[in-house]
Amino acid sequence: IITGENFEMEHRFRNTEGIYKWHLSRGLLQNDEYGNRKIWIGTNTEMHQIKEEEKRKGDFLKMVSHELKTPVTSIKGYVQLMLIMLKEREATPSSSLKTPLLRIDSQLKRLSRLISEMLDLSRLETGKIELQKRLFSLNDLVTETVQDIKFTNTEHVIKISPEFSGSVYGDKDRIEQVIINIINNAIKYSPHNNVVEVRIHSAENKQIAVSIKDYGIGVDAEHQEKIFNRFYRTDGKSEENYAGFGIGLFIAKEIIERHNGIITIESKKGKGSIFTFTLPLAMETKQ
Repeated sequence: IITGENFEMEHRFRNTEGIYKWHLSRGLLQNDEYGNRKIWIGTNTEMHQIKEEEKRKGDFLKMVSHELKTPVTSIKGYVQLMLIMLKEREATPSSSLKTPLLRIDSQLKRLSRLISEMLDLSRLETGKIELQKRLFSLNDLVTETVQDIKFTNTEHVIKISPEFSGSVYGDKDRIEQVIINIINNAIKYSPHNNVVEVRIHSAENKQIAVSIKDYGIGVDAEHQEKIFNRFYRTDGKSEENYAGFGIGLFIAKEIIERHNGIITIESKKGKGSIFTFTLPLAMETKQ
């Protein structure tokens, strides 16, 4: 008021429900034609959703930095170990190089997956993700994908129950990406149970469905509606111990919806989860 400078401040107001919401308060001075102060115009704009989004983005960037540093540091360490072993090659059997090479390969795959998720997120946000659609058997895709996952996850038992068969018209690689993401999550969040069940069954409105069930840590009811949101990660100590950006399900949801399908979750904390996605059938099916 004394200086005549415009006023701007972000702060919280408590609403009638007792909940504090972020607001942007601004005061703009209006002068008359002679330059004299005439009137102040003030506004209060609720910006709670924007502030929440900024916080999620900040948390996400911190997580990205942490997740990318982990495999890079691991790779660097194994490379240095191999260099030392090569200097002492005469005293080191060649077979001893196999373990660090396998670890490097594993970390590079992890790094590649993280980078792919980032690229997919960017493409989705800019609308540049393209679907290469063609006709294919969803049953065959599920079987092939599960076999591939078993090669890298030999400790887990993945059971397939083909109760229904049918073909869909869509991007085979993208649908495979969805299946891999959900099964890998089922494995990751089931530290004390190694069984994952994959069920292919019919759905309403001439659709085919794939349900992936685990017996892991589960998801609280309050988080189930938000778990497919961008940058969303559930709170709690149990979730903090699991690597990942938390954007895999957001990408999966976008892919399925772009195929005119839906993806849902049924879960109970400590009792496991069932993720189900449905897609329109593209041709005659049989049971």
